[in-house]
Amino acid sequence: MAGMEQPRTPTIPGTLAYVVHHVEGEPRTRIFYELCADLAAFEHHETAPHIIRLAAERSQHLDKVDVDRLSVFAHAGVSAATPA
Repeated sequence: MAGMEQPRTPTIPGTLAYVVHHVEGEPRTRIFYELCADLAAFEHHETAPHIIRLAAERSQHLDKVDVDRLSVFAHAGVSAATPA
């Protein structure tokens, strides 16, 4: 997943965090964690060219793709994210 190995400072409005985790001992596994200000920001993020490219190419590099949507239960340190 060239170009996606290092977390980048979010550049898409409303994307508060975008972190890529490598799972030790599983070279074809990555965990992507992104935190968006709201659903509209997430939907906007999904239309970014590099995200569209990643979605199209990820099956070449990963064993499987699971997507879980989480709701904030409690938080500390990210002032723009508020519990639902």
